Amino acid sequence: METHFSKSRGEWICDSCNHRYVAPVAKRRSPKTSTRPLHELAIENAWWHKSLAEKWNGIALCREKNGQLEDALEASRISLDITRCLCILDGENLEWARDLAESLIQLAHVLEVLGRFDEALEVYNSEFCLRQYLCESQPSIAAPIHDLAMACGRLGHIRELKDMSAETLAGYEGGLAIMRLLYTEKVLNAEWQIDFAVLADNVGRLSNSQGKIDEAVEAYRDYLAIMQYLCQQNPLNARWRADLAGKSFIIAGLRQELGMLDEAIEAYEICVEHRGYLCELYPEDSKFRTLLATAWNFLGQAHKAKGRFDDAARALDEDLKITRLLCEEDPEDAEKQHSLSLTWNSIGTLYLDQGRLDQALESYEADLAILRCLCEDDPDNDELQRDLSMTLVSIGAVRDAQGLGDEAIKSHEASLEIRRRIHEEDPENTVGQYDVANSWAHIGCARETNCMMDGAAEAFQNAITILDNLCEHDPQEPNWPRYLAKVWNRMGCVLEEQDKIDEAVEAHNKELALIASVCEQNPYDADMQYELYTAQYRLASVNEANGDLEEALEAFKEAARTLRHLIVHHPEKAAWCREQAWTCVYAGEILEGQDRFLEAQVYQREAHRLFAQLQERGVELNEEDLNELGDLNAKFGPGGSLSA
Repeated sequence: METHFSKSRGEWICDSCNHRYVAPVAKRRSPKTSTRPLHELAIENAWWHKSLAEKWNGIALCREKNGQLEDALEASRISLDITRCLCILDGENLEWARDLAESLIQLAHVLEVLGRFDEALEVYNSEFCLRQYLCESQPSIAAPIHDLAMACGRLGHIRELKDMSAETLAGYEGGLAIMRLLYTEKVLNAEWQIDFAVLADNVGRLSNSQGKIDEAVEAYRDYLAIMQYLCQQNPLNARWRADLAGKSFIIAGLRQELGMLDEAIEAYEICVEHRGYLCELYPEDSKFRTLLATAWNFLGQAHKAKGRFDDAARALDEDLKITRLLCEEDPEDAEKQHSLSLTWNSIGTLYLDQGRLDQALESYEADLAILRCLCEDDPDNDELQRDLSMTLVSIGAVRDAQGLGDEAIKSHEASLEIRRRIHEEDPENTVGQYDVANSWAHIGCARETNCMMDGAAEAFQNAITILDNLCEHDPQEPNWPRYLAKVWNRMGCVLEEQDKIDEAVEAHNKELALIASVCEQNPYDADMQYELYTAQYRLASVNEANGDLEEALEAFKEAARTLRHLIVHHPEKAAWCREQAWTCVYAGEILEGQDRFLEAQVYQREAHRLFAQLQERGVELNEEDLNELGDLNAKFGPGGSLSA
């Protein structure tokens, strides 16, 4: 982008956008140094007036700090007029041009503080054009390139204040692109690296908020690399470590949400490392230990999601050690006690996922004891009451898994009582409505396990009524139909147990319709697509048991199509490949029973191929799998062939 200077008019003109910078004129007193025109003063002694401009900039800063914003604005404009006159005197003098750019920044900043964002944006645009001119004049010097990147960042900042979301991101991205180029060609000092990191953080933050996930991940990767390097070079800089720890925690959460568990764990470990160092630097400051405990907890959750239960247990144990010690130091601090209860809950969930039911129950009961004490001290705290209800749900789940159905039902009913009370206080709160529906669903599951089918159906119907209302009043929320589909699934299973097959088919059809609608909104959500497959498979099985073979066949075919598409994108999922093989087997059996042998062979060959591939990959097949593979080998020969 070319920029040229018009000496006669005293302005820079950007050739690509035709933006012209003209210094704003304000009614003001002239500097007391002289009543002569500034232009003439500059001709006599430019360096004196360069110093004068710097003094006025300093005066502007002092006035701004003292809250004298209008006076600061006047001083900034005087400084700007002086530097502008110097540039008119010598348009080729790059030092005068740099001074003018700094005066523009000072003026724009004061306008920004005054809330005059449109004027500030205009001045920042002028500075940007001037920085381009300086870069073109000195293409081999790093400082003007860095200054141009910062000008892009300032444009991004003022646009963000004006809620210009797309233009804001473009400004920050422009600055980041320049810094990336500068970083590959030059050695950046620490101050410039901080500038690079700030731009990367802004691009990551805004890209994430605008759904540009790849750009966000890449920008955050730059941020982590720079800040880690800086902290290694300056290990005693606590502010840098605190910034890195805080941002790495946010980045880890984003990566975990995207399913990038290994990278999430890496970011959580960075957070743990630097928060641990801060705890060593400031051992008496409990704030750093609280933050460290939180980082250990989230690291444990990420390890658990990855299936690394031993690593998860070690991380949660570190969290427990810290939170226990904090509570011992200040037993009256309710917030620290609450943190300890959450840690016990996390440990209980880890044990439950491992099937270690006795240890899970012990952890949940420790959580429950703390929450009950906190709720007694603060009975109007809905957050604590809700946590108490959730812990009761978890205890109910453990009791259910232990086969203690009556105790499970009691826990879920106690949870329901709390949630009903919260809902009655704020009946329009959708989260409260969902919580009540959730408790009814858990009661239904516990009654189903306890063979109380009529009571289970009643509980599921109560949950369905609430969730239907939520879906109707908030159709854009994907979680309501997703959970409603799960409840319809359990209702269908209960109706099957009651031999109400037609009603069961209707329930599973409703489940399928809900999941399909969510999948339309989230076509790339693999977990959601898998739920669609399982709903199609269940409907096929119910129809087959009911003798509706055509309906069953169509559902098996739909299920096979859905899972086939998933396997193309996730060939490593051995469990999905096995399920697809059996879906094809069942479709083939129905077709064979209808004497549709050629169609049957299409599905049987696909099943044969999938079983054979699993065996070649070293996946352990159970006896039923091996028997089916043997039958298919006898029919098609070892290895099979691709399906049509």
